[in-house]
Amino acid sequence: MRKILFVATAAAMALAMFSGTAQAAGHQFRGHIATTAVPGPTITIDGRGHVSGLGDTTMTGVQTADPTTGALTGSGTFTAANGADITFAWSDIPVGGTPPVITFAGSMRVIGGTGRLADRCGTVGFTGGFDFRTNTGYFDVSGALETC
Repeated sequence: MRKILFVATAAAMALAMFSGTAQAAGHQFRGHIATTAVPGPTITIDGRGHVSGLGDTTMTGVQTADPTTGALTGSGTFTAANGADITFAWSDIPVGGTPPVITFAGSMRVIGGTGRLADRCGTVGFTGGFDFRTNTGYFDVSGALETC
């Protein structure tokens, strides 16, 4: 009986250690950003919000829309309160809804970072919307980044 208990305890400890390692490797990247944008051939985006791991966050970006499909392609930089930043790129993001209010969803991948974010890599998902009447929108990010 002691041998079975020992084996079960050892297996539970190994599982806990493995699970802890897997969770520690990923850095949560979740949050909400309220945006304003200036439409044009190149769309400029500014935003503010809160993202886990960054705290209060500002975001700047640019994107273009494919005139045939409306799909969005661009990049954006999220800057933490301490000045560290992380830059993402996205492409071929489908747009839905009915103008003047549109919706979009997709994923963006890390293309660079500074400070404590310089060694991050990975891809996170996002959903959002934009109202052309007010030039305001939002997007929510959700995922985990790895240390590279």
